[in-house]
Amino acid sequence: MESAHRRTRLAGRDLQNFRLRTRNAPHTRSGIRQSSPRRPASPGNLEYAGVVTDITERKRTDDEREALYRSLQESKARLEEAQSVAHVGYWDWDLETGEIIWSDETYRIFGFKPQERRMDIETVSGLVHPDDREALYSTVDEEVAVGVHPVHQHRIVRPSGEVRNVQSNAGIYFACDLACKE
Repeated sequence: MESAHRRTRLAGRDLQNFRLRTRNAPHTRSGIRQSSPRRPASPGNLEYAGVVTDITERKRTDDEREALYRSLQESKARLEEAQSVAHVGYWDWDLETGEIIWSDETYRIFGFKPQERRMDIETVSGLVHPDDREALYSTVDEEVAVGVHPVHQHRIVRPSGEVRNVQSNAGIYFACDLACKE
């Protein structure tokens, strides 16, 4: 602001009647957005007109959002590290849409590179050992209807042909159970 005033004064003109007021608590930053269209030259004094908007609250909200995002990213990194160390992965199967989400470690357990491909129930079922498929999937409808938290031990066949034993603990949740707050 001072430099614009000084430049105008050096050009032989003076800015007059220009005020900028901010009310800030100590140690509070104030953000200001200013737009100033230039008016065509006219006789008389040079005028500099503009609009000033107090964006302090928006800036504070943006800063809080950035801090939350960083915190979420750090938590995600810690979760991924813990899963890797414990060799435990998680999965989510949306029974309405059929969408399946696997953590990076679940991909590794099943012999894939993390997020190598999208998973669907046909692909996952194909990875379950053929002798274990019927026992594993025949109870899903009943478990969902009753709302139990099943635990299944079964074999998987990795793309390399290697057979592994896994245990899958599941929970039946309605989408609102995870996303809605009472």
